[in-house]
Amino acid sequence: MAITSTTTGSRWIGNVLETLGREFLDKLAEQDISVQDMAPASLINLVVSGEIPLSPTIFDANVTLAKEKGAPVEWRPLEPVVTTVGSAGLLARASNPHTALLFIDYLLSKEGQQFIMKGGLWSPRDDLGSREQKFTKSYLDEKYSSEEMEAKIAQWETLMRQLFMRKR
Repeated sequence: MAITSTTTGSRWIGNVLETLGREFLDKLAEQDISVQDMAPASLINLVVSGEIPLSPTIFDANVTLAKEKGAPVEWRPLEPVVTTVGSAGLLARASNPHTALLFIDYLLSKEGQQFIMKGGLWSPRDDLGSREQKFTKSYLDEKYSSEEMEAKIAQWETLMRQLFMRKR
């Protein structure tokens, strides 16, 4: 098994810690788990090739796209699934702020979200069906303020290094 060393891995560690507890995480750390210094979108390639049998830090959208290309892979949720909320921002001194606002309006619209879903991602919009999104989600971003989340991710990253990246 492998997890990614990115914030996705840190957030997964935090989710496991908060939902299943430290004892479960310690037992998991006794297993042969590698930490890969790559994004989940790259880690799926190691799973598809058989180099790694599984990873709990791969997005369902990455698996959906790989399956559409014929990869022999499936995605199963380990509930609750840690979920990130996408966002869009506008620079305070954007050169074309009205154009940027129009793009953000499109991005968040039903039509824009449908376009994003064609690329294999899902939408948080209530008026759109999502791809196989019938599982319990954990929104850590709703639980903590931005400052708290930043501190938590740093704590979880340290815990990941201590538990999974130590010399054996």
